[in-house]
Amino acid sequence: MKTKHSLKQNTNNQKQSSINYFHSLIRIALFCILFNGVSYSQTFIINPGFEDGTDSIANNWSLDNFGSGRIENYAASGNYSMAVWNWYSYVEGRCANGTINDPLDLLNLFSKAGTPLIHKAAFLEGFYQYDTSNTFSQNDSAVVQVILKKYNASTNIADTVAFGEVHLPGTDLTQNFTPFYVPIEDLMPGVDPDSIIVALTSSIGGNCDNTVSQNCLYFYVDDLSVGFPLGQKITLSEQMKFWPNPVNNQLNILLTQQNSGTLQIINQQGKIVLSKNLQATNKINCAHLPKGIYVLKVTQNGIVKSDKFIKN
Repeated sequence: MKTKHSLKQNTNNQKQSSINYFHSLIRIALFCILFNGVSYSQTFIINPGFEDGTDSIANNWSLDNFGSGRIENYAASGNYSMAVWNWYSYVEGRCANGTINDPLDLLNLFSKAGTPLIHKAAFLEGFYQYDTSNTFSQNDSAVVQVILKKYNASTNIADTVAFGEVHLPGTDLTQNFTPFYVPIEDLMPGVDPDSIIVALTSSIGGNCDNTVSQNCLYFYVDDLSVGFPLGQKITLSEQMKFWPNPVNNQLNILLTQQNSGTLQIINQQGKIVLSKNLQATNKINCAHLPKGIYVLKVTQNGIVKSDKFIKN
């Protein structure tokens, strides 16, 4: 037989359960608001701190077997970081997220690498150390590339919907890991990705001067994350004109508000196929470009403008 005390306790428990349930609904609602808002940031990269793995192998990351590996007891946080380095003096080390069965396929990242991501990120950030000692030049750079791609059922290939790349200089090895930031350029507005590729490369062409180990340019990376949402981009038509589209041989560009800028033409694989400084009027030779869809990206005083054109 239940006493008044037990009945009261049950009533209090029911009230508390209702309160907890209500608080849970509030937390879910707040999460949904943040997730769909304009200022949230999430990890969205599998094993971003390289803590999961065995020895030098990090889970959900692929190595080139010679110039890359998970490093213990050297990290921005936790116990591990990822390192890539030049080996045999001049061969750049590489790694990328995802599962690549053949290490040589790290040279073909676009079709082989990547892990799921269904939201278009604005940037990648993380922490790094870069050792440029024991080289012929102290001015080398490590490379971080980010490719957001989506499978295109009509063409049976993946499209690059967004792309980012930075070259990182050497750091002071007596200090802690240094933060880095990779802005991601929206190449296909309105199209969300299905996967993300993060690729780390030890050099843009450096050579070791250490004849003993023949290894150098150690690039350590840790605590990767991507941020949202992707910033709004200004279309070229608002600031300048370009014609014809489609183009056969010559693309004309007229700057309508400023007299100079920089141009990049990017193919569907996210590769920059042409770079050029722009003046008020410009004639760009596109005859050598294969047929396909390209992104025309122009930067003026830090403002990025982009649009698409077709090469016939």
